[in-house]
Amino acid sequence: MSGASRRRLHSFLFVKIHLASDSNLEGRNMASQRHAESRSENDAGLSLIEIMVSMLIFAIVAIGVSAALLSTLVIAHDNKSREVASSLAASEIDAVRANGDPFKIFNVLDRTVNNASGGVYTIKRTTAWVTPAGVASTCGTGGGALQYKLVTVSVSWQGMRSTSDPVITDTLLAPTTRINDPTKGTILISVVDARDRGKKDVTFTVSPSLGAVTLSPTDADGCSFILQVPAGDYTIRLSNTGMVDHKQLANPDKTLPVTVGSSTSFAFKYDDAATVNLHYASNAPPAPAPTPTIPPDMSATFSNSYGVFPIAATGTSVKLHPWEVGYQAVAGTYVDLTPSCLSVDPESWAPDTRVSPALTRLKLPAVPLAPLVVADVDIPMGIVDVERDGGDQWLTAVSQSDTAIPGQPACNVMMTYKFGKLMTGGGSSRYRIALPFGSWRLYTTQSATDTTPTLFDKPGKMWMITAGQPMAVTGGLFALDPR
Repeated sequence: MSGASRRRLHSFLFVKIHLASDSNLEGRNMASQRHAESRSENDAGLSLIEIMVSMLIFAIVAIGVSAALLSTLVIAHDNKSREVASSLAASEIDAVRANGDPFKIFNVLDRTVNNASGGVYTIKRTTAWVTPAGVASTCGTGGGALQYKLVTVSVSWQGMRSTSDPVITDTLLAPTTRINDPTKGTILISVVDARDRGKKDVTFTVSPSLGAVTLSPTDADGCSFILQVPAGDYTIRLSNTGMVDHKQLANPDKTLPVTVGSSTSFAFKYDDAATVNLHYASNAPPAPAPTPTIPPDMSATFSNSYGVFPIAATGTSVKLHPWEVGYQAVAGTYVDLTPSCLSVDPESWAPDTRVSPALTRLKLPAVPLAPLVVADVDIPMGIVDVERDGGDQWLTAVSQSDTAIPGQPACNVMMTYKFGKLMTGGGSSRYRIALPFGSWRLYTTQSATDTTPTLFDKPGKMWMITAGQPMAVTGGLFALDPR
């Protein structure tokens, strides 16, 4: 082989070896790069989304476990409280049985007991007399003899579950001696207050008299019993001072028959009266304007959801049954029966469409009451000025059935109010008077005993201070409008 050929072969081998070396190096570099990328992927860890999903799953599981644990703890606490309540109820029943006298076992509305573990328990005891017919009430019911007393004890506790019931147990107490006579009857007296709770220490009288029989005031449940009463008609009259019933009577009474072998129930709603101070003509112009004169025999009507109560107020205050809902008051005698008198009530007047917007008037809001409280009641009225005419000094107002103003309701029940010797000044003196809303005529006399009154029909001597229809030219009719 020539020298040139050897040189060409050597160059070829060198290039081939060099290319192979470069190829191996490139392969090693690519493998190394793939290995590095693989390590980078393995070292990347969890993404934020994966962490949030994991936390959500853990929270769901934790909530379920916590709810189960909490429910278990609540049930365990409730069961423990129920055991204590059962023990308290049993102790209460044992105390009732130990007493043994059904006439000395009364209602206990709420009594709180704290046990050693810190639990708070409320004990409620109710009693009811049961007749042979199975009818039960606190003081017994008419129509059957007293047989035995049902005593029910209920115990609840602080933190009771809404689905839990209190522990309730009961027992029966029979009188130790005979209380019913088959040849006589029984009088049951029941008195409740304005909140329908038994009223204690209410005294009463019985007519005709029962002789030497002792009349005991009502007990803690508002009950009193008169046993072995001869058959006949009897009147029970309550006699406490400072109390009124739901019809505003200070000494209410009831007359009922008592029959052989049976009981008769006399039920009353009676409570310590509330004192209501009456502010008549509360809508009068303030001082220095003159104060209107109110007739001494003025009456007022009080109303609420329980009824309508006209009362002749002989002074500036009245005693009322202490309904919590209170009363609304109007001057005059409101009657919604036949014959009626509606004009004294502002709400009975139709809207006055002679003006725009139409005028209306509501009664003042009710004033709530409670036993023995003192409350003030404002009573708006119609107000006029009159001037003395002639020598007559005594003034009397008489209501009229005329409807002189559009929208005015009628008053078909006559009201008469005497102002007495009012007009004592000179001939041109003015006198301000107040009357209930509605139509009126005025009459004057020379003395309190004068039986020939004179119609006051001088339109020029009357001035309207509040809204209304001025006196007619003839006839003396005028009307007072509350709107």
